[in-house]
Amino acid sequence: GYPTIMSTNSYNNGQWYYAVGSYNTGGLAKLYINGTLINYDSYAPYGLRAIYDGVYMGTEFNNGHKIFNGKIASGIVYNRELSATEILQNFNAQKGRFGL
Repeated sequence: GYPTIMSTNSYNNGQWYYAVGSYNTGGLAKLYINGTLINYDSYAPYGLRAIYDGVYMGTEFNNGHKIFNGKIASGIVYNRELSATEILQNFNAQKGRFGL
């Protein structure tokens, strides 16, 4: 299958979270929640294949029955990997909008 980065933490329904996924040219994928690195893994053999596979938000790739049941306030795709400092700055700049 395709690589997946997940969190083993518990999250509360009805609460906003700032989730960021990143992927760099070296094949390292990272997951941040509320500006904090939660998990990472290397997927160098797979590469980033967005040209063929697309970028999915709110559903699992090729599995329509696993759909996110909630609200997504915004989605942004950058043409480079953001640093941990930039991710934290973005979280701090936006968190007041959602009571975080």
